[in-house]
Amino acid sequence: MTLASLALVLNTALAQEFFGLAQEDPDNPWQEAPVQLPPMPQDVDLQPFYVSGTATQAFAVDERSIRTDLDGVVRFTLVSRSSAGAVNTSYEGIRCRTREVKQYAFGRADGSWVEARTSKWKQIAGTHANRYHAVLARDFFCDDRAVKGNEEAIRFLLRNQQSVTPY
Repeated sequence: MTLASLALVLNTALAQEFFGLAQEDPDNPWQEAPVQLPPMPQDVDLQPFYVSGTATQAFAVDERSIRTDLDGVVRFTLVSRSSAGAVNTSYEGIRCRTREVKQYAFGRADGSWVEARTSKWKQIAGTHANRYHAVLARDFFCDDRAVKGNEEAIRFLLRNQQSVTPY
């Protein structure tokens, strides 16, 4: 193998890992853990977090809903509020290894959940005003490609932010 070929192979492998494109181990494929929907959030348990100065909504995570599972996914309830007062509630997961997000269910006005019709993993985008998934992954849930600790560690990070816009 020439030096140029070796460099190309190494760069491709590093790029795949960096961008979350690394292949799963075929002898030990990743299995998603079963998901159980949490109770609907209470206002007292909502922890707001800062997204950006251009965000068009305010965001908060229900601290009671945060789960770190052996499958490497952080699951949580997200509550977003528009400037007009509209509130959206969703139960979601972020897979740190691949930098992907999945929405499992959405909250209804009557306090119940409805499962997402198309619940599949999607790459986290950090390029738009409401880049809340990228902020959650980078600042609170993930340490490189691994989960940043257990549920209590994540709650601590959310509670002890340096600057948070009001929810």
